[in-house]
Amino acid sequence: MFFLMAYDDPAKPGHRQAVRPRHLPLLAEACRTGLIRFAGPILPEGGGDPVGSLIVLDLPDRAAVEAWLETEPFWTEGVWLRPVTILRCGIAEQPYLPLPGSPARLP
Repeated sequence: MFFLMAYDDPAKPGHRQAVRPRHLPLLAEACRTGLIRFAGPILPEGGGDPVGSLIVLDLPDRAAVEAWLETEPFWTEGVWLRPVTILRCGIAEQPYLPLPGSPARLP
């Protein structure tokens, strides 16, 4: 699983909205199939339009993430600045379970 964080290019105001009609169908299909586990916009603290995206992808390796990026309109049409941040991650079911060997009990 991989966490992707991408910031929009501030030199292209309005570009996200222009590309969004091509982005949303891809996003919906990837969510439906489980490829995307979580996705949402990065919002500025004081409110306003999105400034980027956070996505958790269920893919086996970085090469697969990079191949997926080549299908993503926000990437291919220059909405996101390059490079984007790609981190290997996991998702824990809630509530968290105690670590093996830990005496701690969680509610």
